[in-house]
Amino acid sequence: MADLAMPAIADDTILPAAEHSDLAVAVELAERTLNSRNDLAVRESLRILLRAVRAEAGEGQ
Repeated sequence: MADLAMPAIADDTILPAAEHSDLAVAVELAERTLNSRNDLAVRESLRILLRAVRAEAGEGQ
């Protein structure tokens, strides 16, 4: 399973490991890959975003 603290992005940059929530990191990753021509990267970022949203929703219960 991928480490959400340091997700790799299509252009080989890495998001900084900061005090961000998984959801904030997933949103940033999705924004960066949204215009990517790499379908696999877009699909993976969407999967990570959905997992983070579901985890966030589960915390509020």
